Amino acid sequence: MSLKKILSNAARLKSIPRTGWVESGIANPESVSEHSYEVAALASIIADNLSLDHSKLVRAALVHDLGESVTGDIPFKTDEQAEKERTALEKILEPLVSKELYLEKLTPEEEAVLKFADNFSMLNQAKEYQKGHKSEKLEQIIKTAKANLKECTDKFPGLKKFL
Repeated sequence: MSLKKILSNAARLKSIPRTGWVESGIANPESVSEHSYEVAALASIIADNLSLDHSKLVRAALVHDLGESVTGDIPFKTDEQAEKERTALEKILEPLVSKELYLEKLTPEEEAVLKFADNFSMLNQAKEYQKGHKSEKLEQIIKTAKANLKECTDKFPGLKKFL
């Protein structure tokens, strides 16, 4: 198993800024790595509080943007772009004997939790940036994140208590 290859890709995420923040004119924006850590922490807390498969959700959250070490951060991906990112992720994880654990299909509730954590992190960060910087792009990101959070809570009402 080549942990060095996986670590190299994970480490690359530290130097990839989140595109939405760059497009919003944010100086020193959050990296994909910082965002992924926050999503994993949120998924962990939510999974524990909703009695979901904690390990499965944390694994999914930890690698949810790992493919971006190859593709770059592309906000609001098309299906084709998402597929390229998924293919990159599968190639990165190829050396793992247990790669299936990281690529395991999520239940609809688990998918909602992961998307919720992703968008909750994005919304929180956008609001932090908004304190010192105003832009239409930030407003658009906030609006999109709120809509995505509503979609998640509609699919899995148990998530409402985290808003």
